[in-house]
Amino acid sequence: MAIKNKLANALITIMISAVSTIVACSLFVGMLNSCFDSDTPLYFEFASFALMLVWIIAATIIAKIIYEAGHVIIGKIYGYKFIAIGICGIWLIKRDGKIKLTRASSHGINQGTVMAPPPHDGNKISILHYNLSGIIFTSTVAIISIVICLFNGIPNFARLLLAIFAVQNLLLALLCTLIRAENGGLSDILKLLMQTPTSAEKIRHQLKISELLINGSSFSEIDPQALTSEENDVISIRSKRYSYLKMLYSGNFSDAKIGLSNLLEFTTKNSLLYLVISADICVLSLLLGEEYKSSKRLIQHIKSKSYDIPLLRTRYAIELLSNKNEKKAQRIRKKIDRIAKKAIFEGIIKDEFGLIEHIYKHSIKK
Repeated sequence: MAIKNKLANALITIMISAVSTIVACSLFVGMLNSCFDSDTPLYFEFASFALMLVWIIAATIIAKIIYEAGHVIIGKIYGYKFIAIGICGIWLIKRDGKIKLTRASSHGINQGTVMAPPPHDGNKISILHYNLSGIIFTSTVAIISIVICLFNGIPNFARLLLAIFAVQNLLLALLCTLIRAENGGLSDILKLLMQTPTSAEKIRHQLKISELLINGSSFSEIDPQALTSEENDVISIRSKRYSYLKMLYSGNFSDAKIGLSNLLEFTTKNSLLYLVISADICVLSLLLGEEYKSSKRLIQHIKSKSYDIPLLRTRYAIELLSNKNEKKAQRIRKKIDRIAKKAIFEGIIKDEFGLIEHIYKHSIKK
C-alpha cells in the first residue's frame, strides 16, 4: 500500500511538473511573440527564447551579487573591515592582507558576506543599515529597472529582460525580508534590535565570531564572554550554542548535552536552528551511550545538507554508533575529508575533525 501511494505521489508530481513546464513555456512564447513582428523568422524567436532562459539564471546570480555587494558597501561606509564575500560557492577571502579567490560551497555555505565591525561598535543605526543593506540595494535596482521599462523607445524584448531582472531582485529582497531569523533571515533580528538595549552588542559579537572562525580560530580560542548571555532571544541562543559546542569539542559531553537540551525549550520547533541543535544532541546522546530516536524531519534535514560538515558528522555518528554500518560511515568520512579541503571556516573544521576522532574512538571501544 505504501509503495502504491509513493508511486501515485511520484506520478502526480511528474504530471504537475510537466503541466507547469508547458504552461510556463507557452507564456514565454506568448510574451516573445508580442515582442516581435509577425514576419520574424522562427529560428530568431527560438534563439531569443533560449537567451531569455539564460538571462533568468544570470539575473538571479546578478541579484545575489547586488545583495552581497550592499553589505560590503554599507559596511565600508560605517568602518567595517572586509573579510569575505561569496556568491554561488565562489568566495573572495581576505587573509594576511591578501585577497584569495576560492570555490568553497562546502560546510553548507553557498553565499554570504563576512564583515568585521569596528571595536566596541554598539551603534544600532550602523548595524540596522548593515543588515538591511542587501534588501535596500536589490529593491533599489528593481525599482530603477521598472522605471527604465516605462521609457518610450525601449525595445519590447529589452523591456522584457529588464522586467525579469526587476522581478529577480524583488523576489530576493522579499525572501530575505520575510524569512524568520531562526532560518537565517532578518525579521526577528530587526525586531530584537529595536526592543532590546543589548542586542546591537550581541550582533557585533556574532560578526566578530564569524571573523575569528573564517581566519582559522576554533571555538576553544574564542573569548567565553562573547558566548554568554542571560537572555533567550535567537541571537543569544546562537551564542549559547557556541559555548556548548566548546564543551562538545573539548569532550565534556554530559554538560554540553544538558545545556543544548535546555536551549531547545526556547527555540522555535519549526526553525532550522532547532534542527541544528537537535543534530548536536543526537551526536552527544550516541557518544554517551544513550539511545536517540531521530525525528523524520531531522533525518530529512541532515540528508538534504550534503555539504554541511557538522550535519555530515552527525550522519557519520548515526551510521557508526547506531546503525553499525562501518562501510557507509567510511564513505561519509571520505566525503567530509574532500569537503574540508575547500571549507572557508577553518576553525570549525579543526573542531569538527577532533569530534570525528572522538566518534571513531568511541566506536572502537564498543
